[in-house]
Amino acid sequence: MEPLFIFARKDSNINSMEDLKGKRLSIPPPNSGTRTVVDDLFEIYGITQNNAKVDSTTKCNFEQLGKEAKDVLVSKASRPPSQSSHDLSTP
Repeated sequence: MEPLFIFARKDSNINSMEDLKGKRLSIPPPNSGTRTVVDDLFEIYGITQNNAKVDSTTKCNFEQLGKEAKDVLVSKASRPPSQSSHDLSTP
């Protein structure tokens, strides 16, 4: 089992899963193992394409958070991230 990480921009006002509604989310592509877990998790919390801006067409990466293109990045960590965690509220 691998952990699933949910990274949120510092300035996104996200403090709980329910806060993901209405936000711009970058999630893994369909038909991936990680996406299956994300879909199940989102179903539990009522997060849908109708109440969040879900994007699985672009590569999930920290750069999207830093450039303010996304509010949230959902990813698994089977290897260390290519960019270390830092204050994502500044580019």
